[in-house]
Amino acid sequence: MGIKVQSREGENFLFSFAESVESKVENGRVNIPSKLGTGYVLGFLSGNHLRMIVRHYELNEDVLIHRQVNSLPSNMIQFSFKNILKEEGVYKKRLLPSVTISTQGLESEVTIPGNTSFNAINLAIQASYLKQLLDVDIDNTILKSIISNSQPLVFEQLVSAELQQIASEITTKSVLVPLQNFFYKLKAEELICYLLMELMERQDSNLQAVNITDIKALYAIRDKLISDLSEAPLLNELAALGGMSESKLKRLFKQVFGNSLYEYFQTIRMKEAAYLLKQEKRTVSEVGYALGFSNLSHFSRVFEEHVGMKPKKYSALKNGV
Repeated sequence: MGIKVQSREGENFLFSFAESVESKVENGRVNIPSKLGTGYVLGFLSGNHLRMIVRHYELNEDVLIHRQVNSLPSNMIQFSFKNILKEEGVYKKRLLPSVTISTQGLESEVTIPGNTSFNAINLAIQASYLKQLLDVDIDNTILKSIISNSQPLVFEQLVSAELQQIASEITTKSVLVPLQNFFYKLKAEELICYLLMELMERQDSNLQAVNITDIKALYAIRDKLISDLSEAPLLNELAALGGMSESKLKRLFKQVFGNSLYEYFQTIRMKEAAYLLKQEKRTVSEVGYALGFSNLSHFSRVFEEHVGMKPKKYSALKNGV
């Protein structure tokens, strides 16, 4: 069984989506019928310069939602926040919240299989409107490149607690209908503002344009890199997987993900360690050995560098001791 949603951009997507799932649009929101699953899609459009789609649903049968749209206009910058909305109840998956920023209207096809939760906020903003909002010269290469929107670029950033809080307010705050568009516009701009503040911490000075082949290769490499957190794959293996030289891989990976391959691996590794200590309540030694550390003192030092405290103290605090 499959549902294929094909539409133009903006609010037209909501109506096409509603028709495909046999629902309707009410105040910019489409609720998923119970026969298909739970959740909703929420849309907001502010003229031609700012739009937002919130997708927070889970399908409970073998349904394939296949959305294929024309790429965004080249004057639009897209911010795709993934796994940013908090799930109710226990943690079902260890999917790290992240955001992808793409320029020159880069957009890919979205395929969502059945029995899969979809948890995302997509924003698209006109480059000239973003420049107008900032209304100041910014001495930062990445932000300048994003605002100028003059070449195809992609950046990915792990989502902070501050960004997750704003996302939570978008989906949980009760707002009177006459004020909803005003509210969503403010929150969309707030999300972008906080994200740009975090991106300003990056120090890249020489950016290279990317194409869809590079992006697919880099994400395949990223997935391979973190598929086994007990041991990092060799650089030459990753380069071969992406069909690129080691020097190109190191340069583009840091440009897109903001860290070297090794630092990115260690960051994800320590986030997994924090999860195991907090959610699974495993001991420090169990976590250290599970993540490939033969020396627990080394594990403790690396954890403290990334989390700000030693794993034993973190475990005690998080478990209410």
